[in-house]
Amino acid sequence: MGCAASVPDASGRTHGWGGARSLVRTRVSSKHASDYGLGPIVWLHVLEGLPRNEFGYAPSTHVKMYLLGGPEKRGRTSSWPPREAATDPAWSSARRLRALDGSFDGEIDLHVEVFEEPSRFGRVPSLLATLTMPLAQLRADRENRTPALESGYELELSGKPHIPGSAKPRVRIELGKEPPPGKTLFLVRHGESVWNKAQSELNLVALASAVDHPLNGTGRAQAEALQKKVAKLVDASSLLDRPRPRSLSSSSFGDRYRVSPGGANAPSLDYGSPGGALKGAGGLSGYERAFVDADLIASSPLTRALQTCVIGLSPLLRTPSLADEAGRPVHSPLLHLRTPSEAHGMLAAGSKEETGKQGAAGVRLMANLREKKNLGGFDSTGSAIGHLAVTKHLNETTAQLYAHDTERGAAVLGKVRLDTMEVEGKWWSDVAESKAEVAARVSELLWQLQFAPEQRIILVGHSHFFRELFKALSSRKFFGRDASLAKRLGKKKLPNGGVAAVELNFSERDRVYAMFGEEKAAKLPAATGVLDWAELMLGTSLGGKGGDDELSEDDDAE
Repeated sequence: MGCAASVPDASGRTHGWGGARSLVRTRVSSKHASDYGLGPIVWLHVLEGLPRNEFGYAPSTHVKMYLLGGPEKRGRTSSWPPREAATDPAWSSARRLRALDGSFDGEIDLHVEVFEEPSRFGRVPSLLATLTMPLAQLRADRENRTPALESGYELELSGKPHIPGSAKPRVRIELGKEPPPGKTLFLVRHGESVWNKAQSELNLVALASAVDHPLNGTGRAQAEALQKKVAKLVDASSLLDRPRPRSLSSSSFGDRYRVSPGGANAPSLDYGSPGGALKGAGGLSGYERAFVDADLIASSPLTRALQTCVIGLSPLLRTPSLADEAGRPVHSPLLHLRTPSEAHGMLAAGSKEETGKQGAAGVRLMANLREKKNLGGFDSTGSAIGHLAVTKHLNETTAQLYAHDTERGAAVLGKVRLDTMEVEGKWWSDVAESKAEVAARVSELLWQLQFAPEQRIILVGHSHFFRELFKALSSRKFFGRDASLAKRLGKKKLPNGGVAAVELNFSERDRVYAMFGEEKAAKLPAATGVLDWAELMLGTSLGGKGGDDELSEDDDAE
């Protein structure tokens, strides 16, 4: 147990999240979770050093956490889904932990439980390891950036004596800061792949001959067309000569990005411009300026999406500045960012004044962005696990794509740093995903986005999964503003290389989960209905239904 200490949140208010005397009781009229102390945010990054089987994999595991305020005081349980076939299971997602009645007296501990999934039907998960530690210590480690943040915290194996001299398994967890309640996402669909072309031509041999197909020539052209559009935005943005906001709570932040709404039903948004014709300073809409100033670029690990990302968004990726022994500048190879601090530090978009360059520093691979796995969908099966294999596959397939223009291909890859933490284990499914499994993946992605410190996020992915995401995100508010677009986003597909801007507000979702707990809250509309506004960008128009990435169960039913 740690010493009692009050913990100020991002707004400066003091709560009992680190061992203070009480947690402020929740009220539902708040616009921001920190206003009424909904509870601390805890990130689960990775489990390391678990016992492994003969194939070198840790057991399939899931994780639960809750707060402890004494023997009779236990908070609501938060859960992270199972991870399978991984050497070190990784989640990179967060939850807000809360006391059952909204308050604790005395010191507060964090309790972590790691469960091994049953290997046979009918069995229940077994407790594998536990950790109990003062929440105040977790906060102090975050504030002081102590080595524990990188090395993790030791777990106690349940029911198994520790062998002297052997290393104990560890969990990397981190106390999160209050994120902005609103997020702007930019959804980018990959270019045409070998699979797309084979499917359109009913080439069954090509469809079944391989997995994780890369871009074809048409897909490369589509990614390069996107690249030209993005480059024009970057050039126009550079003419504005304005500093990028470093504090999301800055009073000037809204004024810098806000433009008048483009229609009677459009909300007033920080990055505004519902109605793409409306332009601000420098000839850019609010969404276009926000796109250029993205805080984070993330991609599906599937090759066609990652290639589209590194080609199409290359104007936003800062070239790493390294030098050889003679002092000559060289391009950095793809960089393995293994620790949370490395990932947040190296991939964060620094200000133009700090870096001398515009854009994000790298790409985060997010397993939850992969395509929906349907029956017969070989192209939603991954081909590489771990940093070395992923980067090797990306290098080889991109070199083939630029076989007749090697210099250009080398320039594309020379700009990339990758955070591969989420693909260190098997990150895809070998069998068709059920609706419940896809819904669970959408929910897990929402947890990642909700508590991410970044506010402007570009996601490169796939049309089937994006359609499922739009269906889940859709809200009564958005339907009331543009029912036609709301319906089309859930049925139509983004074209290859297309871009859609999405405005999300997590305030109500945050309160609902804090008040009712995960099991009850997940059944309420506010659990996912966080979409405030959506808009197509960069000349994008919605296409037909289905047939884009792989055979769809929904499409077959028509």
